[in-house]
Amino acid sequence: LLSRRQRQMCIRDRTITVTYQEKTATFNITVYDIISIKVKEYFGKTSVFFIGDENTGTYRYAAKSLTVTYENGEEETVSYGNFTETLVDTSKAGSYYTTISYKGKEIQNPYTVYGSPFTTTTGYPDKESATATLDLNTGVCTILGTNQVGVPVNTPRSFGEKIKELKISEGIIGIYRFTFC
Repeated sequence: LLSRRQRQMCIRDRTITVTYQEKTATFNITVYDIISIKVKEYFGKTSVFFIGDENTGTYRYAAKSLTVTYENGEEETVSYGNFTETLVDTSKAGSYYTTISYKGKEIQNPYTVYGSPFTTTTGYPDKESATATLDLNTGVCTILGTNQVGVPVNTPRSFGEKIKELKISEGIIGIYRFTFC
């Protein structure tokens, strides 16, 4: 929260004069500064990629709308196209941010790019009882562990497209759900 002095600095009293057909009206208004912005909705749900993945289409990872909060506590929803966001760069593995800007305010939006090999948990009913490791160069996905195979955790959208061969170890007793094959 802002101090009283900070709030007074944000508030700007303005006089607006409107003239139409030789008639004039004057209005006193108060303009409040933006104190924060945050992502309200995304186009896609995944913030993880493999090296070289494209971030395009309906399910791309980008802000679809923002919640803008003004000094007086009022909030406004700002739609895509009315703010800027830097692009997702999938040229090398690591953790990165896009920067979203709106009227002088900026926030960072995290995303991760994975290289090869990529390993994730995929056990069922407990996630840790099995892992899936994908070699991005060969397309071989090896599942190791015990119990059943479930839905892989925190995987890039292109995970299933990259699998060319699936190897399952003897400890796996069934497939509950493996939605990427």
